[in-house]
Amino acid sequence: MTLTETLYAVFITAVSAGVLMAAMPAATMAYTTASDQQHAMNLAQKELEAIRNAGFPNANATQLAAYGLIDSSTAVSTNTYSFSQVDSSAHDNVSSILQSGVGTVRIDSQSTNVTKVTVVVTWISHGTNQSYELTTLLANI
Repeated sequence: MTLTETLYAVFITAVSAGVLMAAMPAATMAYTTASDQQHAMNLAQKELEAIRNAGFPNANATQLAAYGLIDSSTAVSTNTYSFSQVDSSAHDNVSSILQSGVGTVRIDSQSTNVTKVTVVVTWISHGTNQSYELTTLLANI
């Protein structure tokens, strides 16, 4: 009777260990996805807050490049500028934190006294393109 009970205990332990081991890859993938999303959100918020702190008069490519908030005043597309290498000395930039990470800032004038700023962080997570976007309005008051 003791041998049978021991065999059952070993079998149940082995099945339980197999179930736990099978769940580990999915748990690791979920953790890294959530971590990447958190990093992207933090980077986008940091960039947007820095632009908001610069103020409405400085919400243009020349000034943002001078403040080190975008990589250069050369647009990557219409009214859109890269900030992928910003803060590279502090290792707090999009390209070093996220896999294939790219950050862009789009500046659109809504009127003479209002500018719309959109920050987008894109990266690759487990072979899938991901993005996080924040938008704000700056007013000249």
